[in-house]
Amino acid sequence: MNIGAGSLRSPRVNDFKNRAGRGLLLALAFLAGLPLGQAVTLIDYESSWHLWRGQRAPSKPDYWAWNKPDFDDSGWETAVSPIFFGEKVKGGTELTDMKSKYNSFFVRKKFDSPDPEHITSATLRAKVDDGFVAYINGTEVARYNVTTEKPKYSSKSTKAATEPLRFLNYEIDDFKSVLKNGENTLAIIVLNQRRTSPDVMFDAKLSVVSDESDPPMVASTLPPRGLAADLEQITVNFDEPVEGVDASDLLINGKPALAVTGGGRTWVFEPGPLSHGKVQLTWVQDHGITDQALTPNAFKATAAGNSWTYTFADDNPPYIRRANPPAGLAVKSLDAVEVEFSMPVNGVDAADLLINGQAAKSVKSLGANRYQFALGQAASGEVNISWADSTGITGGNPFEKPFLPLGWFYRVDPNAPPPPRIVITEIMYHPIEEPEFDRKGKPVLDLSEDIHEFIELHNFSQDTVALDNWRISGGIDYAFPEGTSLESGEFVVVARDPKRLAGIKEYKLAGKKVLGPYEGVLSNNGERVRVENAAGDTEDSVRYSAQFPWPIGADSIGAGPKWTGIDPMEYQFRGSSLERINFSLPGDDPANWVASPLEKNATPGRLNHITRKRSMPRPIVTSVRAINRNGSIVISKTDSVRIEAKLSDNKGVRGLKLEYFYDNLEKEGETKVQQEMTLSSGVWEHTLPKKTDRTLVRYRLLADFGKGSEIISPRPSDPYNWHAYFVMPRSTGSNRYFELMVPRAGTSQLAKNMSANPRSGYRPARNVKPRGPWNDTVHGILVHKGVVRDVYARWNGSFFRRNSGRNSWKIRLPRYNRFDGQSDLMFTDKDNVTVAGHALYRALGLPTSNTEWIDVSINKRKMRRLLVEDHNDRMLERYHEDQMRRNPGTELEPNGHIFKSSGILQDLGPYGRGDGVKLPPRDGWTPLQRYEWIYSSKNQDWKGHSELQELIDGLAKHKNNRTRLRKWFQENWDIEALMSYIAVRNWMGTWDDTVHNFYFWRRANGRWGMLPWDFDNDMQGGFINKSIFIGEAGNAHTTHGTHTVKNAFFKAFRDEYKEHLYYLNNTLLTPDNLRRIGLSGYVTYARGRQASINKQCGKLKIPVQPVATQLTGGDSIYSPATMVVSAFEGGEANVDHVSTIWSIRASDGSFTYPVFKSESTDKLTEMPVPFELLEFGRTYYWQAVYIDSKGRKSLPTAEASFRYGGHARAADLIALKDEEWLYNAEGKSLGTAWRKEDYDDSAWPSGKTFIGKGTARQKYKMATTIEMGPRTFYFRKSFDFDQPAAGGELQLQYLVDDGAVFYLNGKEIHRVNMKDRGSIRYTTRALSSVRDAELSGPIQLSGKNLKQGKNVFAVEVHQYSTNDSDLAFGASLGATVESLPDGIILNELMAANRGSVKNGDTNPDWIELYNPTNREIDLAGAGLGDGVSEKPTFFFPAGTRLAPQAHLVVWCDDAKKQPGLHSGFALDADGQNIALWWPGDDGLKIQDAIGFGPQADDLSIGRSPDGAGPWAINAPTPGTANTAQDLGSIKSLSINEWMARPENGSDWLEIYNRSALPVPMAGLKLSDDPTQLDKTVLPPLTFIAGNGYLRFIADNDPNDGANHVGFRLSGRGEEIVLSDTKDKTIDSVIFAEQSRGVSEGRYPDGDKSIVTFPNSATPGQSNLVIGDADEDGLPNLWENLYGLDPNDASDVHLDPDGDGHSNLEEFIAGTMPNEAASVLWLQLILHHEAAVVSFEAQPGRTYVLWSTGAVAGGEWIKVQQFSPQPERRIISYEIPAEHRPIPNGYFRLTIPAAGD
Repeated sequence: MNIGAGSLRSPRVNDFKNRAGRGLLLALAFLAGLPLGQAVTLIDYESSWHLWRGQRAPSKPDYWAWNKPDFDDSGWETAVSPIFFGEKVKGGTELTDMKSKYNSFFVRKKFDSPDPEHITSATLRAKVDDGFVAYINGTEVARYNVTTEKPKYSSKSTKAATEPLRFLNYEIDDFKSVLKNGENTLAIIVLNQRRTSPDVMFDAKLSVVSDESDPPMVASTLPPRGLAADLEQITVNFDEPVEGVDASDLLINGKPALAVTGGGRTWVFEPGPLSHGKVQLTWVQDHGITDQALTPNAFKATAAGNSWTYTFADDNPPYIRRANPPAGLAVKSLDAVEVEFSMPVNGVDAADLLINGQAAKSVKSLGANRYQFALGQAASGEVNISWADSTGITGGNPFEKPFLPLGWFYRVDPNAPPPPRIVITEIMYHPIEEPEFDRKGKPVLDLSEDIHEFIELHNFSQDTVALDNWRISGGIDYAFPEGTSLESGEFVVVARDPKRLAGIKEYKLAGKKVLGPYEGVLSNNGERVRVENAAGDTEDSVRYSAQFPWPIGADSIGAGPKWTGIDPMEYQFRGSSLERINFSLPGDDPANWVASPLEKNATPGRLNHITRKRSMPRPIVTSVRAINRNGSIVISKTDSVRIEAKLSDNKGVRGLKLEYFYDNLEKEGETKVQQEMTLSSGVWEHTLPKKTDRTLVRYRLLADFGKGSEIISPRPSDPYNWHAYFVMPRSTGSNRYFELMVPRAGTSQLAKNMSANPRSGYRPARNVKPRGPWNDTVHGILVHKGVVRDVYARWNGSFFRRNSGRNSWKIRLPRYNRFDGQSDLMFTDKDNVTVAGHALYRALGLPTSNTEWIDVSINKRKMRRLLVEDHNDRMLERYHEDQMRRNPGTELEPNGHIFKSSGILQDLGPYGRGDGVKLPPRDGWTPLQRYEWIYSSKNQDWKGHSELQELIDGLAKHKNNRTRLRKWFQENWDIEALMSYIAVRNWMGTWDDTVHNFYFWRRANGRWGMLPWDFDNDMQGGFINKSIFIGEAGNAHTTHGTHTVKNAFFKAFRDEYKEHLYYLNNTLLTPDNLRRIGLSGYVTYARGRQASINKQCGKLKIPVQPVATQLTGGDSIYSPATMVVSAFEGGEANVDHVSTIWSIRASDGSFTYPVFKSESTDKLTEMPVPFELLEFGRTYYWQAVYIDSKGRKSLPTAEASFRYGGHARAADLIALKDEEWLYNAEGKSLGTAWRKEDYDDSAWPSGKTFIGKGTARQKYKMATTIEMGPRTFYFRKSFDFDQPAAGGELQLQYLVDDGAVFYLNGKEIHRVNMKDRGSIRYTTRALSSVRDAELSGPIQLSGKNLKQGKNVFAVEVHQYSTNDSDLAFGASLGATVESLPDGIILNELMAANRGSVKNGDTNPDWIELYNPTNREIDLAGAGLGDGVSEKPTFFFPAGTRLAPQAHLVVWCDDAKKQPGLHSGFALDADGQNIALWWPGDDGLKIQDAIGFGPQADDLSIGRSPDGAGPWAINAPTPGTANTAQDLGSIKSLSINEWMARPENGSDWLEIYNRSALPVPMAGLKLSDDPTQLDKTVLPPLTFIAGNGYLRFIADNDPNDGANHVGFRLSGRGEEIVLSDTKDKTIDSVIFAEQSRGVSEGRYPDGDKSIVTFPNSATPGQSNLVIGDADEDGLPNLWENLYGLDPNDASDVHLDPDGDGHSNLEEFIAGTMPNEAASVLWLQLILHHEAAVVSFEAQPGRTYVLWSTGAVAGGEWIKVQQFSPQPERRIISYEIPAEHRPIPNGYFRLTIPAAGD
């Protein structure tokens, strides 16, 4: 091997050859004669280099620019040497993509050199395969195996390197002319002999020897010596490279520096806290600093020039730090103003300060920086403080900066309240906290909650305040320690973790008061925080928010790096805080807060940054929107667009401009246009012209405050720069519609990203955190319902299957604009099997995705896509809430940690199998690093992957020993959840979850489970007979290798698995249950799979299925009653019955979501019915499951039923088998006449069920066989029903092959395996072919078409194909109807009497009884109770008798002085049960009872027809026959308001009725999950009044009352859905993240517009927008509308129109404060015997009319209350005779305050 020594010139190839031998001699001589150990290493082995892969030229157009020192290599990747492939080395960077792809690579590195004049030799030592050329500062210095004079990226080495590789030395001859004193650049090209070379290698070291004898000196410092304003860091530049530097070597005013970083010539020291003044820099004598000469020269600490001095001073201009009285304060009087400057000042004169434009009378110095200005005369009203145009005030420090004048105002009011003493001045509610891990991969910090939060308080008063017994309350709780005090002007910081906060050096908290920790955490969405004094009174409070119009940037920068361009790690544990501008003005006003500048850090314990800019808030934009002429934000191409903006205050705003541009996503630099906006009625607006579809318009607002225009919305700190609207194309589909636009450059980049994936040869650099290029996203926009979201998107799918053709997308949304609480959306090209798979796992009870079909246009191409929910915290929250519904009485479980398996079959770089197998180190990657790449964390990233590694290691350790393996599973896994996952996955016949397509899930309790993903190839017809052990080693259906976890589980729990699978196969996975959960398309698969799996499971030893023996027929029951089942029979000998699982479901519910579920060890065969959990008047089904002493479950009992309350009696109308039916199989269409009662079917043949044509495999044998051929067969049967049928229920059960439609008396009542909607004709095909007909479960149907007397039941059975060879039909029909008792009944009641019915001078609720018999009945001993589980509290007095067909009213109050009977209890308008108790031989029994839900005001409910029929809503008729009430449509219902993060109490939501008529709501469904609409089914007899409001409490506790729903609202955002009895949506809303204590809803009521109500939540009332900055009770909008000051609390008492009513009175009355004629008036008109009052009623207000006979001392009696209406109207009301006082009468009109 020849060694080529380098030189300064670039010699010819032959010259290199001739000099090769001499180069070797020189190198050896150097090694022999010089002490290399003392050489200076300029570049060492295993260093970090900038790398360019030689796929193309590294620089253009100047190819040779790459080796020059000034070349910009910032775009090159960073790589640690050795750089290689195909070599066995440790560490470094492997070029896994180089082989056969490219032949060269380039590296560059900067280094620092001593003065070349003192260098005696320079050597490059390198190990290279195959060749290289090296350049220093652009000059060639060495080469090896390269003859090309100027090699390019496509060049080749002369020959292959000789193996084994060794480091070789290359002497640099002319180093003095090549090297520079200071920074230099070494650039090297490395070449292979050919592209297909099997390896490449590079590593190098550059060293020199220096004979310098001069000691190093300090060459310069930063800051330079002398005057300095910032000494947080001090940089020392030596005149040559030095070593041995320690922080303690440098003394700052005699104290050592705290830290030092750097190397070579430049070292950066960090001093401790410094005070302004002289700062002396010296060195300790015993330092270890030397240069790097052959004989090191020590740094001389005392030499001239090595010590220096700073004059440390504040270079900011002086500003007002504090004023007394504080700026913005309301004061009782004002005769002087004291100001405190931020530093000593010079040149202060009385004329400098202006009071309402007039100079101060005099000024007095109170200190170097404090001055008192005297006013010329006492001030009153509003007082503006400003400064003269040119003052002579300058800073008293060496910078002598001129004073920065800032003005403020006062309000002088003799009645001004005392100011707060302690105020909240800064809030850090969401610091940046990125995960960090130790060497073992364990998290350094628990980041489940923010731990670097703080609140800063300030003593606003002039006195020291003792904080004993003070506390901070709200979302957090902190009690100040005894003895804590705060001096005037002092700050205190209360931190979540005071020790960690104090350790953040940027906060400079040394010497500051830092207290804590507090309980709880500050909400990242917003909430109220209070400071309470020792008396418990609120000193100050702030309700902050992370939503517009608050500064969004304070929410941990507001969005991720993609949106902001900010690397959060640069601000780790810090971020932007909320800074209060003015401490006197209200803390709830978002205009009074800004986000602290990120780069300057928050300022805990110090004055806020904003203090230096202004002392008073400036107006901010509080609302901005782009709307069409109808007020909708959904813009079409026919719409001109009005931009509307409202400001917090228009005072001081000289003008507002709209700046906008039409954003072409394919271009940059679009033209921006500015237009002046006009102000009208408090709203700024400008109209833009119509534009074509898919025009994206971005806009922002600029305000002129007197110094030119500046952007005010979005705020400078917000994570977005523009607002936007989009012109939406018209969409007519019923699915939700989206527009996704991604520019062409973005899609091109995605294609490039996908070309770099493991399958295509991509290998990440070692030690790089997992982030493959295929997962990189590009910018786009997503639009839905007019809302434009800037998103980052990529193609979705496995990295080796993604491409543009699939149009499957994953979309990431910013934190400030999520969708339905989700941060990611997936628009997938999946099909119905994906929907089915997730539905099955949801029914199973494991966390899984919601799915929804949507319409989306992707880059103008419209398509149908499946929206699939990602696995994240939001999904787990939904799941845990769902588990509480499934298991009543359980606690809400915290979220766990989810890992997605993205493994591959091959080992490529860090990649490998992702099935739980233990992976060894590979190619320098540790097992933990490989797991990080293979299993992506889906949530709780701060936990890392160490817990997953422990799981995988544990499985590997125990897998070969069944006993230990079993124990390990039991200790670490949720066995039943894992067994359920595997059972259903294998039931579906999957093969695609072997190395990926599933999730590991670690629950909060530490136990593991698995979750499914990707069902693409499941439930195919050919999978029916697949093995139940897919994934097991050696199994014929394990096609992609053994699944490590499944295989181990089968080994440990084989028998238990079969028993569990058998149970699921015959419960959850039955054909009938699949049909019930909406998976009719998979019934055929389920039927075949059921038989196959039962056969594979074989004979099992599970207990015998129990049989219900009591409460089985659907009859009515009252407490007490008991469910009873048959005796236990074990599946084998010597097993015991250890427990029974009892479950009850509502008739319209399921056993998945039972109303009662309990596993009992003592109530094994009998269980009392838990009536306290049931809803009166409903039918319930129940079942029981036995569990034996080995943990085996029986199959559940067949469903048994009962009705709670009423007088239900069950009757069997038609039997299932051996029942004679008429049928028609002639193959002709009979139209629709055949299903009617009067159709002549006398010519039809008859036969007994089952009827059809069977096959040998059919389970149910046909009693009557008919010939095949027709598409449709008709069946009819008549029956008699001898009872009154109104209000009854039907029970249907059937055997059908293939599809059928059922009719009763000509009306359709059910259809199965037929299209969901539309008419059914003779030729209509069944949806699918049924292979083997199965008997359905009982189906509950309405009995409204059943009648007394003759009925006709008609069925048409349809085939899937005319070639079908089998047919099956049979049906049973039962009925449960009410049969009234022989005696007195409840007939009518009124639970919301607001004055429409009077009893004397009261208006109580009431109950009406009726005697339907022909005999008089004595009520002695009978009673009424306000519940059915308690004995009556009211008994009828002796002698109470009721005549035949007569009514009796009982008033529900205790007003014994009023006429009639009085119950002593009131009725509950939110719903309850009422019972009539009757005496008998066995004591009191319930004779009649009624349960009802929320009631409509001033309407009753009663039997219709009177005394006989079912209950309905009535016009109230106490004591007379019931009168039906007209009803409105459910289409008029709106979800109107909601509170998802209440400060106290439970979540709630409100329904509003837009119709003037009451609307029945019984059976309607409320849910927060579109896939589970029946979370709450509203109870019978639930109504909402016309134009009324109905509040529901969302506490997931429906058993707590009829107005409680079975879910909670998510503060992160979600969807609320109101649907009808057939699951059709009536209304739905999607809301984003919510602030604590702030409701959201429609404004005006029922409108499309959704707004927040920060100070005016109105559950059950009309929505009001009451932003109230000055907290005077007057809404900001109302004050702006009438020219008042929303920041001036004193104007509440003013009367600007002089009509005798204050502004507050005018607001309450709904009148105008600036028009004297606008007052609350009442007109009285007398006409003959009538008296009529009239008045104007304002929208949304309740009015009460009162009367009295004497104004002085007389009692005012309530005459009538008038409910709020949405429109202004004139009300005329005739006063009843009893309320017309004689001889004199007086009337008054009032508006009740909230809560009255």
